[in-house]
Amino acid sequence: MHPRYNRSLFCFYVEFFVLNVYQLAPHECPEDFIDARIRDLLASLRTTDVCAANHLDISTIDTPVKSIGRVDQFLSSGQAEDCFAIVFGHEAYYCDPIKNISLVAVVAISCLASMDDVVIEASVMPYSAIDIQALTAISARRLTLFDYAAQKSWSWINFSVPLLLEPVFIPKSWGQEIWYTGIEQRGCASIRIQDQIVPLPWLLSFLPNRLAAGNARGLTLLKVLDPLPDEVFGDLYFEMHTSKEEVYLVTDIDAGAWPSGRGGIQLGFCPRKRAEFGNDQLFKTDYLCAVNAYKEVRIALDVLMDKLRHTEGIDLYAPVSALQQQSWLAVIAQDSTHKELLLREQQLRQYMYSFIAMQPLQRGDVVKIPCHVPHALQHGVRTVEFQNQSYERQILSFAQKVLTQSHWDTELALESIILDAPVQELFQLLRDEAGVKIERVASFELFEVRRISAVENSVLQLNTDSYQLLMVIHGSISFVMSEQLGLYREGNAENSFSAGQAMLLPAGSGILSFNIEVECLLLLALPSALAKHQLKAEI
Repeated sequence: MHPRYNRSLFCFYVEFFVLNVYQLAPHECPEDFIDARIRDLLASLRTTDVCAANHLDISTIDTPVKSIGRVDQFLSSGQAEDCFAIVFGHEAYYCDPIKNISLVAVVAISCLASMDDVVIEASVMPYSAIDIQALTAISARRLTLFDYAAQKSWSWINFSVPLLLEPVFIPKSWGQEIWYTGIEQRGCASIRIQDQIVPLPWLLSFLPNRLAAGNARGLTLLKVLDPLPDEVFGDLYFEMHTSKEEVYLVTDIDAGAWPSGRGGIQLGFCPRKRAEFGNDQLFKTDYLCAVNAYKEVRIALDVLMDKLRHTEGIDLYAPVSALQQQSWLAVIAQDSTHKELLLREQQLRQYMYSFIAMQPLQRGDVVKIPCHVPHALQHGVRTVEFQNQSYERQILSFAQKVLTQSHWDTELALESIILDAPVQELFQLLRDEAGVKIERVASFELFEVRRISAVENSVLQLNTDSYQLLMVIHGSISFVMSEQLGLYREGNAENSFSAGQAMLLPAGSGILSFNIEVECLLLLALPSALAKHQLKAEI
C-alpha cells in the first residue's frame, strides 16, 4: 500500500469518503503516482468480492434520475473505481521566460469488467486554493466528480479514446503554419473537449508515457504548411536542418499558381550545374558567391521596404501580406535607381536558383527530407508535415526579408550540407485487406509515418501499444465506442472526424476501431520500433 494512503483506496465501499488531495514533490511524475494507484486497485480487485461491496452513493448527483441508468449499468458490470486529486508542477519551457505552473488534476480511475482494463479520466486545470478547499468536501465518486466538473465548466477528459487536437495558426511571411502538436513561444496546440480547450503540454506533463512515449517534450510534431499562391512571396526559406527529420505529404496544389496541377519543391542541388565544376568544393565556392551577391541586393531592398513599414506604423518584423509587399515594391520602382535594383534582384535570384534542383510535386506525393539536405517548398503547394520536435534550422537564402533572425547561415550550412537530392524510398505495404490499405511511407530514427487508404463502409482498427497521431486528409471517419467504454460517453467522447482534423491516440487504449463513412485518406505517425526499444530499455 502506498505510504501516503490514510484511508481505503476504494470509493465503492459502503461508508462515505470525501476526495483526497495529494501534493506531489517537484520531481514526482503524476503518471507514476496514478500507475501505483492502478496497481493497488487491480490487486485489491483480485482478492475482493467486488459485486458484494461496490455500492455507489448517488445522493450528491444533481440529476439522479438521468444518472441512475448509468449507475445501475456500472454496478452490474462488476467495476470499481478510485477517485482523488493531485497537485503537481509543470515547467512551461515554451514560455519566455520559463515559468513554473502549479496544476491540479481531479482523477477518476475505473476498472472494467475484465479486471485488467483501466479507464483514466481527469480534469486538469491551474491550481486554485479555493478549488482545493471545495474538492476536499465532495464525494470521491466518479459520477460526482463528473457532475462537479460540469458545474465548474472544467473539461472532463477520457484518456482511453481519441483526443481531438486543436491547432494553432502561426503567421509566416510566406503564408502560415498550422500546428497540431506544436509547443513553442509563438504558439501552443491544445486538446479540444467539446467547447473547451486544454493546453497540450499540460496533458503531456500529466501522462507523458501514455501520450508521448515517456518524453513530454518529444511528441512528434504534426503541422500543415500553407504557403501563399503568389510566386516568390509564397516560396519558403531555402534551409536545412542538422537534427530535424521531416516528411511532407502534398494535400493540395493551387490551380491559379500551377494550372498543370504540378507544383514543386527545391530539393538539393542541380546535377547538371555541379557537372560544370571540377569538384564539389569549387561548386560550393561559386554557389556561396552567388548567394552573397544576391544577399547584398536583398538587404538593400529590405532597407527600402523597412522605411515604408516605418512610415505606415508596421512593426519591422511583423508578417505582411503579399499584396502589401507588392504595393511597396511598386512605390520603390517609381525611383529609376531603385527600379534598376529591382531588376538586378531578379537576375541574381535566378542565377542563384540555377544551382538548386527543383523536384515536381503533385497532390498525393510524399517527400522524405533527411538531415543536411536543403529544401524550400514552393508557393501554392500545401502539405502535411511530420517531424521530430525540433525547431533548429540553417537558412541558406530567402527571396524576402527573414523575420525570425537577422542573418543567413549559408557558409555554416555548406560545411555539412548534402549536395545530392535524397532518393525517395519505395513505400512498404503493411496491409491490404477488407478495403483498408496501409503503407509505411517514411521511417526515421524516432518516428515513422503510414498512409492509410480506406473504402466506404470499411473498418480501421489500430492497436495502441504506443501513442499515435492520426489525421484525416480526405473523407470522414467515426470512432466506434466499445461496449465497455460505452459507460464513459461523457466528456470527450467525440466520434466523428472529418478532413483537416487530427487526433492523439493515447497508448494503452487497446484496439481502437473507426468506421469509414466515405472513402478516405489518413496519415498515421507513431514512435519507430527503435524508439519503442529505447523506451523499454530505459524502463
